Formats: sequence, structure tokens, C-alpha cells
Amino acid sequence: MERRVNILFKDIGISNISGLTLMLAGGIKNKIMKYYKGINDAEYGFQAQVDFGDEKLLKKDIYKEVEFSFIDSINYVKTKVKTDVLDIGSLSFHGLLVSEKFYSICERFDSHQVQFVDIIGDENLKGYKFMFFNGDLTTKIDYRKTNFILCENMLDEFEVLNENLEPSRKNMINIDKEICSVDIFKQLIPKNGFSFIEGFDINKYNIFRIGHFDEHFYFSEKVVKALKAENITGITFVESVNFSPFTHC
Repeated sequence: MERRVNILFKDIGISNISGLTLMLAGGIKNKIMKYYKGINDAEYGFQAQVDFGDEKLLKKDIYKEVEFSFIDSINYVKTKVKTDVLDIGSLSFHGLLVSEKFYSICERFDSHQVQFVDIIGDENLKGYKFMFFNGDLTTKIDYRKTNFILCENMLDEFEVLNENLEPSRKNMINIDKEICSVDIFKQLIPKNGFSFIEGFDINKYNIFRIGHFDEHFYFSEKVVKALKAENITGITFVESVNFSPFTHC
């Protein structure tokens, strides 16, 4: 039966948009580290662009490290405001175009398969790097303990379409590919947060991507505080909260 549910938001001073809370190995909620989705500020529009001829970059496999040591095909759009994180359109799917200051802060924290590559050629981008998120943590999820549901998200009001999904990585990836990727309002949600396989502790990473059905870029509270303390611009951080506090209508 389809049901309409509303997410209860937690106002934390940065944003009160819903997300997810990541659970410790085995699904036991001990001390949970707060994580935030890092999202380009839409107000600036596309601030950089890639030469169409750079196929090795445009056609990069999202989960493989690049083998080149620099990128010379990214150019700054001079009519745009320059921020620490620049919106680069479709390439933003792979990661973030970041300033030297942003990079130096992130380098102080443990990350999962994050790769920084120098940008050269355009003097306006001197010191900038592309921050690739190459990781796939979907192999670390315990699908028996993580309760995935398929929802339709309309203005942060969620309609449950299917809550009896086969609990497997293959099925979740197929649903994301066949349903969610063709309809931006359809989402796979871990209703009670992610549970990870025994022996894997997500809290040891401060920067990462889950992958496939969750392609956001995640930053721990410690990283967000460090970035905000240095007045980093061009990025918005949205807390990922647990989906368990549903209010059923």
C-alpha cells in the first residue's frame, strides 16, 4: 500500500534538509559521527568548463582513479564570481573543483579513495585542483540490516512506492539504474540509516562517497567546521540525518 510520509527535520544551523545518518558496523548505533552532503552553490552558475575534446576526462569511469597527473582542459569563466569551490557542470558528477585552501584543509583528514589532480594552463585557476571521489562503499553495506525503500520525493514530501525490496546490492543498483536514474523524483532511501558489514567502520573516514544509488559527496562534521572556520565559499553543507523519525499520515 502506498503511504505518504513526512520527514522530520533537525535544525542544526547549517541546513534543515533531510538526508541520512550513517550507522556503525553491525547496525549498532553507538556514537554516530555527523556527516554532511557537500553541494555546489547554485547561485553562481557554471564557473568553469571543460574542453569538449578531452575525452579521457569527460568519459572517466566514476570509480577508477585517473592515471594523469594534471588536467589542462579546464578553463575559468571570467564573467563568473570566483569561489573556493567552482561549479563545473556535468563534471561535478565526478567531484569538486577546489582551491588550494580547500585542498590543504581536506588533506588533514582521512578520506576514502579521494584523488586530487592539479589544474594547469589557465592562470585564473592557478592552485586549483580537481577533487575526484572514486570510492564505492556499496560493497560495505549490510543489505540484510539496511532497510531500503523506494520513494517519490516531491518538495521534501515522500511517498513510499515500495518497501519490500529484495535486500541485495545488485537489486539496489538495478533499481537505481532502471528507475531512479530516469526519474529524478524517485529515490532509494535507507529508512533507518545505513548499516555496514561487520568489521567495517565508516567513522574512520571524514570524506567519502557511498556510490551508485547515493552519489553525494560526504564530509564529516570535523571537516565542515574546519572549512567553515576558513570561510570557504562556493559550497553548501547539508546534514545527513537518519530517516527513522517518520511521521505517518
